[in-house]
Amino acid sequence: VVNNNDAESKVDTITIDLSGAKQEVTGVTLSKESVKTLAETTAQKDNGIDTATIELSKATVELDHKALETLAEQAKGTQIQLVVEDKDRKELNSAQQATLNQHQVATTFEAYFTSDGQRIHDFKGGKAVVSIDFTPEAGKDTSYYHMVYVAESGEMTRYKTKYENRKL
Repeated sequence: VVNNNDAESKVDTITIDLSGAKQEVTGVTLSKESVKTLAETTAQKDNGIDTATIELSKATVELDHKALETLAEQAKGTQIQLVVEDKDRKELNSAQQATLNQHQVATTFEAYFTSDGQRIHDFKGGKAVVSIDFTPEAGKDTSYYHMVYVAESGEMTRYKTKYENRKL
């Protein structure tokens, strides 16, 4: 074990890496107790661990301590499942489709947490950062791509997005 004491060597996240699995992994199930432990670990100021990162086959989700804490608090069951999967636009409701029809859409996916059959939506100020594998169209400026959230009502929220390491 060596300490390089430089920015590139600093580990500030706990990583659950399923990206190298032989089959595509679109989700993971964690025990509520494991999520509580992750929340406690990322909340400590003196350990240098700020987030927990879950790496799936085509997506990465990074959660801060508040998001982890809220997931554990709102979980109805003993397990919490994260799912990130491709979503056909035809599966969206009419309000969502109408909103997306106004934009050039590169890809559609859905990311969500669930526990005991109920989705957990509100992170109460916690932060979840989702990155997906993405290949831009040839010749397109990647600074024009951005992620949006389209609510059931069709309301769209745009997020700061950066394309790097073949992820958006």
